[in-house]
Amino acid sequence: MQKKKICLVTNWYPTEENPYQGLFFREQAIALADYYDFIVLHYEYGYSRRREIVELTYVKSEYNITEYKASICFSSINKWIRRIFLGKNDYKELLFGRICEQLRKDNIDIFYSISGQTEAALTARYANYFNKPYVISEHGPFPWVGTLITEDNKDSIEKANLFLAISNDKVRQILMQGIKLPRTRYVGNMVDEEMFTYKDSGNEIKTFIAVGANVFYKNYRMLIDTFNRLTSITDVPFRLIVVGYQANKGYSQDSKELEEMFRSSSFRENITLIPNVPHDKMPELYAKADAFVMTSIQEGQPVSAIEAACCGLPIFATRCGGVEDYTDDSIGRIVGITDADDLAMHLKDYLEGRISFDSEHIRNTVCERFGKKAFVRNMVDAFDGNGD
Repeated sequence: MQKKKICLVTNWYPTEENPYQGLFFREQAIALADYYDFIVLHYEYGYSRRREIVELTYVKSEYNITEYKASICFSSINKWIRRIFLGKNDYKELLFGRICEQLRKDNIDIFYSISGQTEAALTARYANYFNKPYVISEHGPFPWVGTLITEDNKDSIEKANLFLAISNDKVRQILMQGIKLPRTRYVGNMVDEEMFTYKDSGNEIKTFIAVGANVFYKNYRMLIDTFNRLTSITDVPFRLIVVGYQANKGYSQDSKELEEMFRSSSFRENITLIPNVPHDKMPELYAKADAFVMTSIQEGQPVSAIEAACCGLPIFATRCGGVEDYTDDSIGRIVGITDADDLAMHLKDYLEGRISFDSEHIRNTVCERFGKKAFVRNMVDAFDGNGD
């Protein structure tokens, strides 16, 4: 059976300059290689007085993924010349159509947007041009801080053939913007259960691990407050590993300031800071830890948490979105968004042995819901039916 071809319209995808950006989208596409080929369509727009560019450029191919860059540079002179012969708003459509004709040879079956608030309208334009279905998802805060959802994107989300939900909280965020979601399928995010496995850390001193870029909604200040508090309420020693706070260029910020905050903390002698690390090395770091801690204000379906749980680590997190979909008292503990005191008390109970967890149960629970096999099954059912 010939594989379907899915066009992922996005600029949130790994590059040589930023290999961590949107890495899990690439991994998800590779996981679906037995069923689909992917076109990743990057895009850029520019404006010039004289120069007009309409170009679909091949970037590279790997596994089942081919990358293109769609470049359109509008010429103000050509715009005025062409409007003599075309309608007022048809110049942009003319250039967009030229990109589409260059894309036609790829025989795309489905168009897919991973950020409805930024790319739904563009994805819908491609789908409508080729008379193909399109699928929308959302992985970022909705809406992004300081932004509004455009009417074009809102309308395109509502008219999509299917919405892929990564968490119940993400659905809530979208509905709170007055958007009527189309047929919705919960697919979550993916963890590779063959890559992330359980290994007893063998630690004599219990070790916590926190993973995330240094952006305000990861709330590293609460993480520091929590462990300062923990230091003051228990005599049991502990260690903390902090990973990935410099991972995404242009996304992670003020890493030097964050490092100084850790060095000024009351637990500074017990911390290991790892600014970034290749993703394939993360299982080694989870294997050195005994529990995972997340103090975010908001998340979609945090991949680091399900990776840690897949490695058998209990999850101690804020009610930030996604983690509460699967974390009950047998998996870990969930606290209020800014409740550093409550989180510290749970960590104290864990350190002092008043609460404990079955690592095999944690791993099995997460693998059944978000493991590679489950994710592939959910995505194939979604794309093959387009919500039918």
